[in-house]
Amino acid sequence: MKRTSLIPALAVALLGFGLLAARPSALTAAPRNAGGSLPVGFVDIKKVFSDAPAAQAAVKQAEQLKSQLQGELTLMQETLALTEAEQKQLRELMEKKNPTEADKAKITELRGRTGKLLEEQRSLQTKANPSDAERARLKELTDLFMSAETRLQSEMENRQNQLNQKGDELMNMLQDKILKAVEETAKEQGLSMVVDKQARLFGGVDITSSVVGKLKK
Repeated sequence: MKRTSLIPALAVALLGFGLLAARPSALTAAPRNAGGSLPVGFVDIKKVFSDAPAAQAAVKQAEQLKSQLQGELTLMQETLALTEAEQKQLRELMEKKNPTEADKAKITELRGRTGKLLEEQRSLQTKANPSDAERARLKELTDLFMSAETRLQSEMENRQNQLNQKGDELMNMLQDKILKAVEETAKEQGLSMVVDKQARLFGGVDITSSVVGKLKK
């Protein structure tokens, strides 16, 4: 069986900014520089993400959720052969603050059952002349694990969707905070437009530190 994994959606999304254009309605008319050019600012978005507490908190929340969901999937993978009732029983036992020795023994038994059945399946698959009973048992185990793998794939997709949704929520919230900080700084400094540093070729006013400062308040 392959080890399941989750994609840290927020980590990808956090680097997805392009241009950060200040909303005209939020700004007063900006004066032109000598020569008729409009004053333009730029922000180092990567530095904002590394220095701003709000960005760090968003990444931490996404990573915590990722870790939680990955743990759930790993446990499901280790207990493929258990029934839903047995998996529920295992979760309840593992959540006990003070498990008894009997509880610990049951946890060990339940977590080890899938491995034992996989070993039995492999043994039957390599048998040269299996009996009718052994062939029937092999089919039973094969059907069991095929069904379980299908359930696991469905659960993995569900948890990936949860992670993506949370990442989108955190990203939207963070983007609103950054845009507000950019707009306020642009208005204070009389800038007509603000772009990401990556889009800048020459000139412009670096307002990164001011934006980070506002996000720290």
